Amino acid sequence: MADPLVRLDTQRASVQPGGQTQVVVTVTNLGTVVEGYQVLALGAAAPWARVVPGELSVYPQQEATATVVFSPPGGAGAPGGTIAFGVLARSTLDPRVSAVAEGEIEVGEVHGLAAKLVPVTSAGRWRGRHVLQVSNSGNTAATLRFRASDPDAALGFYLQPEIVELAAGGRASVRMSVRTLHPFLRGTPVRLPFQVVGEPVDTPADAAPAATPYGDPSRPVADGALNQKPILSRTFVSLATLLVLGVAGLVAYLLLHHTPEDALADRGSPDKPVLVATAAGPDTIALTWKPIDLVESYSLLSVDPPTGNINGQQAVPGSQNAFTVGKLNPATPYCFQLSAVRGGLTGAPSDKVCATTGAAPPSPSPSPSPSPTAATSSAPTSATPTPSVSASPSPSITPGDPATDPIMKQHWILVLDELPGADVTEEMAQQRRDEFRPFVPDVQEVDRSVYPRLLFDPAVSTSPAPTPGATPAPSWLVYLGTFNSPTEATALCASIQTATGTTTCIAAQPDPPQ
Repeated sequence: MADPLVRLDTQRASVQPGGQTQVVVTVTNLGTVVEGYQVLALGAAAPWARVVPGELSVYPQQEATATVVFSPPGGAGAPGGTIAFGVLARSTLDPRVSAVAEGEIEVGEVHGLAAKLVPVTSAGRWRGRHVLQVSNSGNTAATLRFRASDPDAALGFYLQPEIVELAAGGRASVRMSVRTLHPFLRGTPVRLPFQVVGEPVDTPADAAPAATPYGDPSRPVADGALNQKPILSRTFVSLATLLVLGVAGLVAYLLLHHTPEDALADRGSPDKPVLVATAAGPDTIALTWKPIDLVESYSLLSVDPPTGNINGQQAVPGSQNAFTVGKLNPATPYCFQLSAVRGGLTGAPSDKVCATTGAAPPSPSPSPSPSPTAATSSAPTSATPTPSVSASPSPSITPGDPATDPIMKQHWILVLDELPGADVTEEMAQQRRDEFRPFVPDVQEVDRSVYPRLLFDPAVSTSPAPTPGATPAPSWLVYLGTFNSPTEATALCASIQTATGTTTCIAAQPDPPQ
C-alpha cells in the first residue's frame, strides 16, 4: 500500500485569541484500492484545533479535502507568537500508511499587564512602605522595569526588585519604600501623591507612552500617596512639656533637699583599698595605700596574725594615704586591714597585710624594755611624697664599718632596685629613691662599693658570690631594711610590687658569715 499525499492550501495562517481561522487539507490516494484516512492536527495548536470531517474515504488516484479549524482561547490560554502545527493523514486499514503536512499559525499577542499598590496611601513622619502587586493576564511574557516619580519632587523612592519578569498568567510583588525629602517639625499632615510605572526593558528612557483612550495594557501604572505627618505631634508636644516641667520640679526638689552626704551615698560604697605594710624600725610599721576618690575617712584595723581577730580600730582622715603605727615590739609580726568610708557606707576591707618590726639596735646603756602591747600611733604621715634627702648615715655611723654600721652586723636588707654604671650619681639614686617613698617611706639608697662583700640570697637570685678582695662593679642600691633573715625581708615583696610596680625585690646580706 502506498502512502497518501497531504497538502495544505496555505503554509501560514494567523488568528487572534478568541477568534477562528481555517486551513484546508487535501489528501490524495496514490494506491490502487479505496482507502479510508483519519485526519489529525498535531503540535502545540492541537488542543484548540478541530478537523472537519475527521475521516475521509478516497478512491484510488483521487483526492478529498478536510478543514482544520483553529480556535485559540482568549487571555493566556494560547501563547502569542508563531506556533508550528502539522496535519496527519493515517490509513484506517494500516496505521503504517500515513503522511504529514506542516505549517505555521501566528497567534496575536494580547497584553494584559496590571499593577496596584497595597496600601494605596501610607502615613509616616519620615517614610512610608508599600507593596506593588503586578499581574499578567495576557498571553505574552513581559520583562518590566519599574520607576516611581512624584510631581512635586518631594519624595525619594526605593524599589526591590527594580526589574520583574512575568510569564503569561504570572504574578509578582515589588517592595517599595517612599521617603520624604522635606520633613517638618510641626503643622498639619500633607498628602504627597506619586506614580509607579512599569516600562518594557527594551523601551528607551525618553520614549513617550502610547496614546490610547484606555491606557497602554503593556505599560502598567499604579498611583499612590504618602501622608506625611509632622515630627512633633500635638500629643507629643503636650507630653514633652509635662515631662520637662516634671523633671525641672524634681531637680529643684533634689537641689533643695539633697545633702552632700546623700550625694556621696548615691555613688555607692567605696572601692577596696590596696594596702602596703613596711617595717620602718624596731618599733614602727609604715602603712601606705592608693587614694580613693571622695572618701570621708578610713578605718584602720589591727589584726591578730595567728587568729585573724580584730584587736583594735583607728580612724584615719580621708585626705591621707599613709599612716605610721608606733610603739610596737621589736622583731614581732603585725597585720592590718583598711576600709574606706564614704557617705556613711563602709567599703570592703583590704587584703590582710603583715610586716615584722626590725630587731632592737644595740644600746650602750640599759634601756627600758618596749611596751608589750602594740599601740596605734595617732600621728599620721602626710600623703605628699617626702622631699629628696641624702641617704648618708649620721656622723656616728661609718658605712661599711662593722663596729658602727648596723647593716654590717650580719643583718639582711631588701634591694628594690639597682642602678649600675660608673656614670650613675648619688642624685640619680636619690631621685629613684623618692619614686618609692610615697609607698615605702623608709626606703634608702647607698653606694654598693661601701659593701664589697654584698651577697644576694641564692634562693631568690642567681648573682655570683663576691670574690674576696675584689672591688664590686660601680652601682647604687635602693633598699629597705634591716631584717633578721631573708624570709623576713622578702615577705614584703608582694605588697611592695603591687603598690610600686617594681619587678626587683631581692634579699641581700652585706656581711655574710665566714
